[in-house]
Amino acid sequence: MEPRLSICIPMLSCRREFHDRLWLNLQPQIDASGGQVVVFTDEDNGEAKIGAKRQRLLMRARESAAGWTMGIDDDDEIASDAVHRILAALESNPDCIGFRSTRYKDGVPWAECSYSSRHKRESDEPPLPGELVRMSRWPGHLNPIRTSLCPDFHPWNFSEDRAFAIEVRRKIRSEVFLDAPDIYSYYMRNRAARDTEQTHPERWTETHRPKPTRPLSQCY
Repeated sequence: MEPRLSICIPMLSCRREFHDRLWLNLQPQIDASGGQVVVFTDEDNGEAKIGAKRQRLLMRARESAAGWTMGIDDDDEIASDAVHRILAALESNPDCIGFRSTRYKDGVPWAECSYSSRHKRESDEPPLPGELVRMSRWPGHLNPIRTSLCPDFHPWNFSEDRAFAIEVRRKIRSEVFLDAPDIYSYYMRNRAARDTEQTHPERWTETHRPKPTRPLSQCY
């Protein structure tokens, strides 16, 4: 049986504690899917740029013939029922699944984010006293998206996910939106917390946006 959903996770070896946290929640959901979900990982010590790793994972997802593809960043978490809810939503055969997410800064809830193709624009609404920032984002590498619609990732260290979101949004014609509760927790850590990680040497310094001189499929 061909899988319905592929989950792509780029990993850094130095983030083992985050991997353990993620797998503790994710593995039981994969086991319970009855073969409907396949997980691909690409782990290194920072040798490859993140865009190149995302592209390698996407190519494996395409080879698997999974109908939909989503990503999880290796230092984030998903809800204990996320896979079940996603598979149920795929029954209506949408191009994309939108969802809500909580973003954390150094472990503290900071923003509520809605990922949806229905947003006319992306925005951040300043919070009222006692509330979180409200963010609107277009679907991107974290959303379950029909694999045939997924564009290639640029081999960049910054904004490879942003370029992906801009391009794929133009192709999406249908969406199922998973409202509360959240299915994804997005963790943002300060620069000092990341300084101990072994990442690509240009991960936090690369500012240019190179345009490949050859087809993206030949850049990896």
